[in-house]
Amino acid sequence: MSHILYSSLVIILAFGGQALFGFGGGLVAVPLLSLLLNVGDAVVLVAIFQFLFGALAIRNYRSVAWSLMPSLLVGMLLGLLVGVWALPLLPERFLQGLLSVTIIAFLIEAALAPRLGAVRPSALGGMCAGAASGFFQGCLGMGGPPVVMYLKKIISDTVVFRASMIFCLSVANAVRIPLVGYNELFTVEIGMRFLQALPAFLVAAWLGQRYHDRVPAKLYFRVVYALLGVTAVILLVKAVLINAP
Repeated sequence: MSHILYSSLVIILAFGGQALFGFGGGLVAVPLLSLLLNVGDAVVLVAIFQFLFGALAIRNYRSVAWSLMPSLLVGMLLGLLVGVWALPLLPERFLQGLLSVTIIAFLIEAALAPRLGAVRPSALGGMCAGAASGFFQGCLGMGGPPVVMYLKKIISDTVVFRASMIFCLSVANAVRIPLVGYNELFTVEIGMRFLQALPAFLVAAWLGQRYHDRVPAKLYFRVVYALLGVTAVILLVKAVLINAP
């Protein structure tokens, strides 16, 4: 009974945050669930919830920045293919370190010289951001930061930013599952844990959907920056310490 309560609390925390801010569910859920499950099972379980989370993309479709989506999605799909293909070839430590350094550089620039980083929407910029996101999604299951960094420089409306993030990551997750072959990793135990945590996921998605527009814009983007910072620290620790030979 205790493991059901623990899993439910983790899912509420992770996907409640993702429902509010558009990303971060996997970042929070995988490490915490790995304390209860092996890492492989935790990744598969979270991937299923991330796939279901795509329903919010349909709910918020009117707020998506559709003019930015074609270039982002084309780049993302190409990046996913390359990322999944490169997964067994590139050292995980290298990928984690690269993503971590990229995020840290963005956060330093955002704090010290925010105006220098402002960009205008462009097909090339969107494809590059989408390709980076797809690549890291395919390799690490963490494709959110590159899209966050790109869209944050263009979109100031929190509702549009959130809807666009949810849509992009939902497409990436929908494509990544068959590419990686999670169906071969799905077990009866994972199915049972999914059913046990499903009510918590539904509550989290409902709460995030209901209250996301009540978060002040400044606080909203500060939390987004904080999530990026946590991502960078976790990746750097994994790259330097946990995976060290």
